[in-house]
This record gives sequence, C-alpha cells and structure tokens, in this order.
Amino acid sequence: MRLTISIALALLPLAAWAANLPEFDIKALCSGVGQTEDSSSKLAAEECVDNEKLAYDELRRRADTLPEVSVQSCVKSVSEGRAGSYLALLGCIAQSDKVAGEAAADNQQPLRPGVATKATVAATPAPSVAGSAAANPPAATSPGAAAAESPNPTTTPNPFHFNRDLGLHSVDPDVKLLQIFLNTHGFPVAADGPGSPGHEVEKFGESTKAALKKFQEAHAKDLGIADATGHFGPATRKYINGL
Repeated sequence: MRLTISIALALLPLAAWAANLPEFDIKALCSGVGQTEDSSSKLAAEECVDNEKLAYDELRRRADTLPEVSVQSCVKSVSEGRAGSYLALLGCIAQSDKVAGEAAADNQQPLRPGVATKATVAATPAPSVAGSAAANPPAATSPGAAAAESPNPTTTPNPFHFNRDLGLHSVDPDVKLLQIFLNTHGFPVAADGPGSPGHEVEKFGESTKAALKKFQEAHAKDLGIADATGHFGPATRKYINGL
C-alpha cells in the first residue's frame, strides 16, 4: 500500500539519521511538485515521495560502500541552495564512480615487469638500440598469464533504466529520472526552478526537450542517429540503459 505523504515525510528524516545519510527536506522538495489541490497534483507529490524513498533505500543499502569523497561532493552538488534530492544524489554518485573507475583503468599498474601502462610509458626513458636486446630479453609467457594481467574492474550498476518512450508534454515518473540523468551528465534542463538539479519534475516540457536534443547532438554517432529531435525514443533509451 502506498504510504501517505505525511507518513513518508515523517519516516525519512529519522531513517536518514540512523544511516548517517544527509537529512534532505523531502517535504520542501515534493511540495513543489504538487502546487495545486487537484487530485493529479496530489498524486504527483505522492509519487515524488515514493521515488525519493526508493532512492533513499538504495543509498542506505549501499551506505557502507559509498566512496566518502563522492558522497560529500555530490551532497553539496544536489543540495546547495535548494532542497536536496536522494534520487539526484544517487545519480550523481553513480556518475562520479563511473568517472573514477575509468580513470583508474587508464592508470592500472602492471602486474609483472615489462608490461607498461599509459603513465609508465611517458615516464620511462627509451633504451639505446644496442643495449635493448641484452637488457630486456623476451619473457616467457605461461598459459593464462594474459587473463591475469587484465582483471575486471568493479563497476557501479547504472541507476538509469527506461522502458518507455517519452516526448513533449509526457507526464511520467521516468521524465523526472531523465531530467536527473541530463542534469548529472552535463546537459542541465534548467539553471533554477522546475527541472533544475534537485528540482526535477515529471512533466516533459520544452526545456527537457532542448536539453535532450543537446545530449543527442553530442552523442549522435553513438546513438546512430542523423538528426537530434529531442524525443526520447528507442535509440536514446537503449544507449542510456547500456551505460
């Protein structure tokens, strides 16, 4: 059964304190979604609370494994000057972990002498032609050595997964998730107000379309599209789901 807004708002801060997670003002965040007294507005506010609670539960489940530097940086990013969002925090941490993982992979240290990384190649002087053969005899390769030299890095599950198309005037919880994705990946929907980081909404408006179009233009080759339309269709959905 769906929690009422009052119950959900009462439970979240207490649980957040127990898990040492930041205490975001969910009431202030979700009250901006339901600004009128009609039933659809109240439903949107309840869905906002539910989405935040799901994100909070995931953060609490992973609390002991979240990198402290990423958490501190992302808490500031999603809450400075605005009501914080657990959903936005989850997306920000996932993106930070991905960037950190890619950087670590690029600078992976060799597991045996003679195997150089990008960092060691730049720092190692080239040997003379005459001395190179004697100083570096061919190393014997044992079966399975290649596999041991390339361990699989730990990856963070992609929190952004979409199952439906979205377009201008769509009203759906996935629109809010899409806005969070765009805001945390360098394509802000808005600088402030509805759609801005921490103030994502469930309505697909012109600002969402414009931000999505810029994302499509930047990734047109990966998406396999000729023209960016600002419509969230199969090609864009498949690409984001696969990140």
